[in-house]
Amino acid sequence: MVRRMLAEMRLLSEDDDADVAYNSTRYMYMYAVGGRDLYEGLQQAAQLFVDYSISRYNQVVDIHTILLIVTILGTCAYIVLILWPHMARLKADAMRQSALLSHVPPELDVRAHVKAVFRRAQAGGAKRGGGGASGFRLLEGGAGRVGGAAGIGNGEVVVAGTGSAGRA
Repeated sequence: MVRRMLAEMRLLSEDDDADVAYNSTRYMYMYAVGGRDLYEGLQQAAQLFVDYSISRYNQVVDIHTILLIVTILGTCAYIVLILWPHMARLKADAMRQSALLSHVPPELDVRAHVKAVFRRAQAGGAKRGGGGASGFRLLEGGAGRVGGAAGIGNGEVVVAGTGSAGRA
């Protein structure tokens, strides 16, 4: 069919100008074949474009699905491998600290000391590290605790780390 179309075109170009007309068999053949073939060619090109576009869209959907699954697995792995052990460690540390705080005599104001430490840290950490009892605020009396820190009570002040007691 393509060969005949090329032959008709070549013959039309070689025809005498007087013989060329719009209703000649050469024009009618080129119009009939070319019109249908062009229409079918456009339909095929459009279908190829649509198929290509849909295949690319499906590839993007597949990639997004794979990334969603990887993200969910990554989140689960983070929770199981990092967060749970960390939470267990924090719970164990909290239990250890609460056990240690239960042995602190009531004369020491631990809450005020912790507040002072946090205030110093927020203010730029002017003083770091140990320093003995210099950060503790001492309370008077062993209010309500029987057999407090080595029997000290009744208005005596305990200075932590020195083991000395004196009357306030």
